[in-house]
Amino acid sequence: MKKCIIKILRFTKINIKNFFCFIIFILRYIQVSLRFQKTTRVELLPDKNLLIIGNGPSAKTISEINDIKNLDLLCVNYFALENQAFFDLKPKFYCLIDPAFLNITEGRVHALIEIFEQVDWEMTLVIPQKWLLLVNNKKITRFSISSIYYSGKWFRTKLVSNNIVNIGHQNVINGAIQFAISAKYKVIYLIGVENDWHRELFVNRNNDVLRKTKHFYGESIANVTDSGTVIKGELFKYFYWYYNTLLIYHEIARVCNDLDIKVYNLVPESYIDVFDKNISLDKVK
Repeated sequence: MKKCIIKILRFTKINIKNFFCFIIFILRYIQVSLRFQKTTRVELLPDKNLLIIGNGPSAKTISEINDIKNLDLLCVNYFALENQAFFDLKPKFYCLIDPAFLNITEGRVHALIEIFEQVDWEMTLVIPQKWLLLVNNKKITRFSISSIYYSGKWFRTKLVSNNIVNIGHQNVINGAIQFAISAKYKVIYLIGVENDWHRELFVNRNNDVLRKTKHFYGESIANVTDSGTVIKGELFKYFYWYYNTLLIYHEIARVCNDLDIKVYNLVPESYIDVFDKNISLDKVK
């Protein structure tokens, strides 16, 4: 009897939480719909599989993929700025999530926009619906991904697959996969997604947090305390962001499982542990 009561209470608690999450979603949906451009909800009906290229060191290995021309490609963030291969690969999609890209006067952002203006093939810029289109290039169209965060479970798979909500954009790969889901891809490959930021952090004798970042285009060391990302004594925030990133991957994997979408992580040493890694580069197709 006691176990039965506990189960009933737990069930009630979960559904009360989901009820309020759904009500909050409705209110946010109305607010965002009135103020911002609508999300893109057309089905792209792709006839190829999708390769999402992150900026981790393993992105260099894309040259080992035999059938890369038979894949749709999606690049993220500063890939085009740092890699001449951008113009050789001619990605079909380019995803930007970080609000830093809204500051078009910032040097690297401005340089990235200038590169976009040189694009001479059809490319879709995947950005949040609250953003304005940054690029003046008729070859580039916009896909607006939902800016409405939804933490509930009711109708989640349906809402995500129709680009009505997102379940978290802690990093750009989170957003790129959710875009791929709404674009109706059934097979998604990931490369350049080491996700090993915890190995990049260290603290100096002044208790400044430093991050040694490794990308496919090189390494850099940033003092994230001086930049204001965290203040002294708040290293825990970095690990909390990392926790949220992994949690979102976990929730995305559950949505993909509901929709029978296969996601393959081509980085054996990646810390993203929810997608199948048992595939070699020469088997990608």
